[in-house]
Amino acid sequence: MLRAATIILCVFSVFGEATAQENLVLEKFEAAGWTGFAWKADDESSFEYCDIKSVYGTDTIVEFDIAYDGDFNILLFSETYPVSAGQTFRMLVEIDDSFRQDVPAEVFDNGFVALQLGAYQDVIEAFRKGSSMRIAADAWTDGFELTGTDMALRRLEICYKTYVGWRARLFGAIAGTSYEDSESYGVYSTLTSGYVSQAEADSAAMSECNSRFPGCEIQLQFSGGMARCGAAVGGVGDEDAQVVGYGAGSDEAEAIMNATIACRENGAVCPENSEAACNSW
Repeated sequence: MLRAATIILCVFSVFGEATAQENLVLEKFEAAGWTGFAWKADDESSFEYCDIKSVYGTDTIVEFDIAYDGDFNILLFSETYPVSAGQTFRMLVEIDDSFRQDVPAEVFDNGFVALQLGAYQDVIEAFRKGSSMRIAADAWTDGFELTGTDMALRRLEICYKTYVGWRARLFGAIAGTSYEDSESYGVYSTLTSGYVSQAEADSAAMSECNSRFPGCEIQLQFSGGMARCGAAVGGVGDEDAQVVGYGAGSDEAEAIMNATIACRENGAVCPENSEAACNSW
């Protein structure tokens, strides 16, 4: 998702005049000569987007951003672009010989051209690995060397994953119990996610777990960008006992990886099975 407010903030932050917007800045960071920010929404209640930008020459700005909904956008500005506010058109974006996409573009009141490329997971790798980018409309073209974009876009993605869970302020929990039945040793775990408070997430996990086995306890709580997801990974320990490790992460894969590490630290062969859940709006 792209909004006019996004473009306005860019102008302030690139040229070091962010004082008027300091109340909206969650974080400022640098990577390979690029400057990035994490931004709150205008009402300061939630995460809006992360951006990272560089100035080419004296007046050309190239910015990449990931909005709270995961959309990847390119923002461009140059006084030489033959555009006017309110224009909408299509632009061709090319990265070396490996990426070619026709995308919608819009010109905002301050002259920024905004290109919308869809979900960042589908396109960011091409921009990280590419050496040059070319853009073309019916009446004009431009090109840029993608110097430093590998590190810059890695850092942008870290920013997004850090703050995306704050957008909705959702919470999750895992409740589990050690329980020996007549056939095997087992550990039962219940994962809950998407609750508006930690207390509600804990209560839901405990209720579901206790409805099946007695003696449940909260094993893991997860919330926020770097802990948006939680996972339980089962393994086999001594005397074929089932062992479970718990872990959190910014996505399911990271949560499962951290839970697997915890499972192995308990002396088990892992993973035999796994389950994960993520907070999302």
